[in-house]
Amino acid sequence: MTVYTAHVTHTEETVNAFTKAQFCIFQRKKRFTMLAVAMLTLFAGALNLFGQTLSIILVMIGCMVLVDVANVPRRTARKLLEAKPALGRVEYEFGSGAVTVKTGGSGAEIPYKKLLSLAEDRSYFYMFNDVRGGYMMQKNSLEPNSPDEFRTMLSSKTGLSWTQTGSVLNLNLPSLVKLVKNKKR
Repeated sequence: MTVYTAHVTHTEETVNAFTKAQFCIFQRKKRFTMLAVAMLTLFAGALNLFGQTLSIILVMIGCMVLVDVANVPRRTARKLLEAKPALGRVEYEFGSGAVTVKTGGSGAEIPYKKLLSLAEDRSYFYMFNDVRGGYMMQKNSLEPNSPDEFRTMLSSKTGLSWTQTGSVLNLNLPSLVKLVKNKKR
């Protein structure tokens, strides 16, 4: 078996990316509800069913809710950065039965079967071991540099399929079906 290694150096950017991925994967009901409320109020306001003043208010509320959907992960990231301002490098080594996570001289082994979700965006791979926490690594740090083989290896070890995090405002039926299938029972 090929042993893969990767790392990430945490910055404000990586914390924002992580909270966005976490929100997209685990907060889909909240995201769907917020988008539905935004769309309903925007449409109700645009149709001008309740008079001009109320229609303007409905459009404003719809716009505020729509903007707030993207702000939810940013607020979470800000809270994390305020609570744990020390950022550093995290290294990963993928063995036969577990991934070893090393940070600041100490390490921990995370068995592959304990992972709940695998996700990626254009810059990072994410592994979530619960809805409140997980791990991320920079794609360009993967050694050996064979992301397709890495995805296949991790999928076979975990029994999970990979999910694209996408945009916070992006919500479609195929991604919802994939997330439901990927959920461990």
